[in-house]
Amino acid sequence: MDWSLIGIGATVIGAVWSLAWWLEGKFSQIKILVHDQIEKLGKEISDKLDYHEKHDDTRFSVMATDLMDIKLRNATIQGLYLNLPEEELSPIAKKIKKVFKDK
Repeated sequence: MDWSLIGIGATVIGAVWSLAWWLEGKFSQIKILVHDQIEKLGKEISDKLDYHEKHDDTRFSVMATDLMDIKLRNATIQGLYLNLPEEELSPIAKKIKKVFKDK
């Protein structure tokens, strides 16, 4: 048996083993990095959604209040037109009163 072939074989096996070990470490580091980045991205997306959800709730409550104010104002205006005598109304107000009555 030739010792040089055994030496070359051992060197090749050692080199392949050491490269595989080195690559396994690199893949492990990449896997950890990807996992951390995905976790950070998920947390950031969740925070953004929570932020926008809170602001949407505020905006929708303000819109609901504004709509109620508009309905109340329209009801008040309609009540004023319908309850005023015809002689106190201008020609335009008379037409508006007629529209309200036809509803």
